[in-house]
Amino acid sequence: MPAFVSVTINDISFEWPDGSIIIDQLSVSFGRGRTGLVGDNGTGKSTLLRLIARELRPSRGSITLAGSTGYVRQELVRGTGMTVSDILGITEKQDALAAIESGSTAPLDFEIVGEDWDIEEQAIAQLAGLGLQRLELNRDAQTLSGGELTLTALGAQ
Repeated sequence: MPAFVSVTINDISFEWPDGSIIIDQLSVSFGRGRTGLVGDNGTGKSTLLRLIARELRPSRGSITLAGSTGYVRQELVRGTGMTVSDILGITEKQDALAAIESGSTAPLDFEIVGEDWDIEEQAIAQLAGLGLQRLELNRDAQTLSGGELTLTALGAQ
């Protein structure tokens, strides 16, 4: 497999337990970087992404990943009290870092932070790179526009 390929799909098929064939003998490669799938509803785009993310297993064939992959679910949830930090998946690290800064010496807090002492700066820079430099990490997700929500979720990948 060439070094620039991040996802290689070789002759996969997938069918639901009721026998409905969703994907039949698909072979394709996706290079590094973000890739979008476009197609009619019901053609298997979400199923393919779930297969790549290893949430589902193909009925046959193989999927090889080089590096990390992720995908943004179709149905982004704006839960009550959910913040930009929650969407980015950094709230637990932020909380542990705040506890340490307030004097905590609990080993678990240090374990949670790990090497990410600048997690907030990293997140702010990542958001800025997506054109969301004005979003605050503690902002309620319910106040985000659909585009802001989708971009924030992409930033979590």
